Amino acid sequence: MDLTGAAYFFTLAGLSMSFLGFTSIVVVLHQSSGNPLSAF
Repeated sequence: MDLTGAAYFFTLAGLSMSFLGFTSIVVVLHQSSGNPLSAF
């Protein structure tokens, strides 16, 4: 039994996990280059 709009939420979850993975890779590469993260 599928809920109405379940495909939308699965797509949204997939996009958010992809963004999280990309962001974590960028942060690791930034810090490994010797630049600390700045306080926001």
